Amino acid sequence: MPDVVFPVTCPTCKEESLSSLPAATIERTVLTGEPLLLRSACHKIQWPATGSEIEQIKGYLWVAQLG
Repeated sequence: MPDVVFPVTCPTCKEESLSSLPAATIERTVLTGEPLLLRSACHKIQWPATGSEIEQIKGYLWVAQLG
């Protein structure tokens, strides 16, 4: 499975950038309820995705699987 590319907003500076995760990682964390860790390029930090971020990423995963 390919990587899924999606936008993230840095919790430190609120800058939006693109991030990516393997589709298999997203599917596994959604199915098991594990935290999905997001990363920002600007501050090189990680944070657990919020419920709304997970829903958005699931949408990007769905689109990636269609292609």
